[in-house]
Amino acid sequence: MNRALFLAPSAYPLGGVATWLDTLLPTLERSGWEVTLGLTAGKHHDAGRYLALHPWHRVTATANPSGSREGRVTALARTIADSRADLVVVVNVPDAIDAVHRLRLRGMPVRVVLTVHAIDEETIEETRRCGDVLDAVVCTNLLACELVARTGGLEPRRVRYAPYGVDVPPALPPDRFRGSPLRIVHAGRLEQRQKRVFDLPPILQAFDTLGVAWQLSIAGTGPDGAELERRLAAAGLRGRVELLGNVPRAAFVADVLSAADVLLLTPLWETGPIVAWEAMAAGVPVVCSRYIGSGREGSLVHGESGLLFDRGDAAAAAACLRALLQPSTRQRIRAGGFALVGGRYSIPLAGARWHRELRAIAALPLRELPPVSPTPAAGTLDRWLGTVNAERLRRAVARRFEHNGPGGEWPHTYSPVVDAGRFWSAAAALDQRGDSTGTAEAAAAAAPARG
Repeated sequence: MNRALFLAPSAYPLGGVATWLDTLLPTLERSGWEVTLGLTAGKHHDAGRYLALHPWHRVTATANPSGSREGRVTALARTIADSRADLVVVVNVPDAIDAVHRLRLRGMPVRVVLTVHAIDEETIEETRRCGDVLDAVVCTNLLACELVARTGGLEPRRVRYAPYGVDVPPALPPDRFRGSPLRIVHAGRLEQRQKRVFDLPPILQAFDTLGVAWQLSIAGTGPDGAELERRLAAAGLRGRVELLGNVPRAAFVADVLSAADVLLLTPLWETGPIVAWEAMAAGVPVVCSRYIGSGREGSLVHGESGLLFDRGDAAAAAACLRALLQPSTRQRIRAGGFALVGGRYSIPLAGARWHRELRAIAALPLRELPPVSPTPAAGTLDRWLGTVNAERLRRAVARRFEHNGPGGEWPHTYSPVVDAGRFWSAAAALDQRGDSTGTAEAAAAAAPARG
């Protein structure tokens, strides 16, 4: 039996990563894995709250008694060693990679896999920064595979693809469309940088000019939620918008999606999105921006599996919403979306793919690793005594760093943004092209499910 330890942050228990783990971990156990969920713990990382929403039966929580980077690595190394894992699967906890590095040099034969759930400069650069230690990177999106391969941090066979999976019923659910008002749902983290939630008011205003009655339900919370509400009010739209806050996944599918006529999404980039696959499985048509990540993945096809508009084009988005009032268009999109998720993104298919990729990675020969670099100094004490001795002293006198937020307490990345504009231009261009840099295994494996 293979033992896998999935290490993930507990700070955002309602995000897409938690939904992915909800579906993947049971599937892997049914395939013969012994899976432990490792969660970060701390002032801003509430593992108990996470588990109340996303329960799992084999769990370990790692706290950092000092708050330092050296403290995080040391604590994670202890967690990993105690787990006796064959494979450590890292989800937005880069300190775990350094922890595995130390354990490997001490003779523990554990492999480390970084999973990529984002398309941004920091995440992609992190795979290059850690490339000489990682046994593999598994991406949930084909464009992400290409971007990782182009950093040159890993050889091609160590860049793998495995998608998200959702529950898909045996048959297309009946259409509950009632005609008027059009019941629109938006779901996701309420922030502008990735999700472009400020595009919603202009889209709704453009839709008003078409003379169609509508109501919008928004599921989710985030840093830009208050500003979005202010903009909706300023546009005179607030009275027709219901803010649901965080909705547990089961309730979202059973209650929110079941009452929806359309799912409207406006992101800059996505590696799924899982919520789109959930909507398709529920028979709810998807209207979505042509986000970075949709081109190479080849799933959202305008007029077939969804209706698409260029990012920021409110008039085009409104036209897509109106098109769904036509019964023939609506039925075609519903049927196309349902066929897509059934043939490519179901839990059994996605779970089998993850099982296959992780088994292949576990069979790779152990890499010869470079020496461990000292942890960067975090303050005067580190510079005086060195990070290891300073950490021992902090623990002995119970001294700790206090962090203002979850990203300081347990960082998601250590790679800085160098030129975001150039990165997004290059990523968008690559998403529309068919040339590959060496992830043929990923592309070929995805292709059969498309047909």
